[in-house]
Order: sequence, then structure tokens, then C-alpha cells
Amino acid sequence: MNTTETLTYRCPHCTAVMDVESQLIGENIACVDCGKPIQIEAPQSIPVSETSSTGVQSPPVVEVPADEERTLQTLHPAMFRNHPFIYLGIVLLFALGLAGLVLFLAAEANVDLVAWDLNNWDVLEGESLLWISLALMAVSTVTYLAWRIKIMFVTLQVTTDRCIFQRGLIARTTSEVRHDDVRNMQIDQTVLQRILGVGSLAISSSGQDDFEIRAKGIPQPESVVETIRNYQ
Repeated sequence: MNTTETLTYRCPHCTAVMDVESQLIGENIACVDCGKPIQIEAPQSIPVSETSSTGVQSPPVVEVPADEERTLQTLHPAMFRNHPFIYLGIVLLFALGLAGLVLFLAAEANVDLVAWDLNNWDVLEGESLLWISLALMAVSTVTYLAWRIKIMFVTLQVTTDRCIFQRGLIARTTSEVRHDDVRNMQIDQTVLQRILGVGSLAISSSGQDDFEIRAKGIPQPESVVETIRNYQ
């Protein structure tokens, strides 16, 4: 007759005690109380005295270590999808500057521009076109880089335990909310933002009247909400 040995484990999430068959050692099971996954590990042996003060021993309780916090998502505000017209304006300025630079170099190289009806353009004479083109390219490049650096220092990080929102390059602000404490999540999107898949996400915790995290222009805010709900 086969007998199956059972061990008593304590859930690291809700501290509930449950009996688990020894054949499940090394497997992941769901807690019978809170439903969260735990890994069943083999109990560690410790030395004991040869004699005991009592002949009755309580069943061993194996402490299962809680899962380490892992980063699930790291998001920054989108550039094109959040502000498509500004982004296209920057690209257009750079393209105009580049085209003007090419025309200036072509004129300096005595390239025949009759086919484009540009031989009579007064702006091609002298260095006016060169400086205008370089200015357009410089302004668009600096604007793009400044915008890029700014959004790289605005971060929404979602881990298995909490949401962390950080912003600022020199003066830095950090807000965090644990998933178990989340009371309300609000997504704001315009029609264009819904089409492009971006939006603003606000998160508040229990005991707070206002939103503690406000992340604007992040991609796929619905996926962030779903992730938080799955780990609550």
C-alpha cells in the first residue's frame, strides 16, 4: 500500500498554513487561501538533540520565501504618438534646412538648376541660403534632443509589487504606490490618442483623496492597468 507523505507549508503572501504532498516539491502551486502562486521547496534539515522533552512533535512548517520583486514594464512618454504635429513640424524644419543646404552646395558647384527653375533665385546668391539652412537644421536638432532628454527622465516603472513614477533631471520627484494599496486608476485619452495608442494614467491609493501618480502620454496605458490588476 502506497502512502504519500505530506508537509505543512506557510504561504509567504497571506501566511496561511496548508498541507502539501511531498511529490509536489519543486513545483508551483496556488495558495488555497489567497490564490497567489508559490513555489514548493524541499525543507531544510537542522540538527536536533537525540532526546526530546516531549514525545509528541508538531508537524514541520516550511517557510516559502516570497518572490523577489521584478520589473515588468518601464515606460517613458511617447514623442510622435503623444504630440504628432509637433514631431512632424520638427522633422519638416530639418528637411527644409537640409534641402536648402543641398541647393547652396549645388549652386557653389555650378550645377545647372534650370530643370528646377531655380537659377534666378536671388537667395542662392551669397551665403544667405547657407545660414538660413544651418539655422533651421540647428533649431530642429536642438529642439528634438532637448525633448528626447526630457522624456527620458520621466519614467513609469511597474514591478511585481508596486508602481514607481520618477521625473526630473536635476531636481527629481519620485512617487510610488503598492499594487495592494491601489484604490483607483483613471485613463484619459483624446480621440487621436486612442487611435495612436497613448494616454494619461492616474493612480491613487487607499487613504488618499488625490492621485499620487500622474503619468501623461505613456504608450498603452491599458496594459499598465491590466498588469497592476493581475498582481493585486
